[in-house]
Amino acid sequence: WEESAVAVAEAFLQKFPGLRLLQLELVLRSSSSASAADDVPFVGLARRLVLAGVRIEVLRLTCKPIQFEFLRAALLHAGAAMQEEAEALPFSDPHFVWPDLSTPDGDLAV
Repeated sequence: WEESAVAVAEAFLQKFPGLRLLQLELVLRSSSSASAADDVPFVGLARRLVLAGVRIEVLRLTCKPIQFEFLRAALLHAGAAMQEEAEALPFSDPHFVWPDLSTPDGDLAV
């Protein structure tokens, strides 16, 4: 990205005021080098949005195996929720169970 992860996160927050849940499918091209995993903006984007009170759900993370564990751990550390493949449903799916976003402490109770 040409813009920083913080700038992209701020754009999301300005474009969608009241944003509480963001579901992501993250894909790194197979041509990316193994060291490119520490140069992607996903972690910074997730961290900034979580700090703003947005729940981040990563539905799918597609990359080289050597990159996967690094990104998974970094996203979890940033506060993102990683969905198991069997559970991953986009919110547009009719079987998606909407979380209760009304809890004041930000916990999502379903």
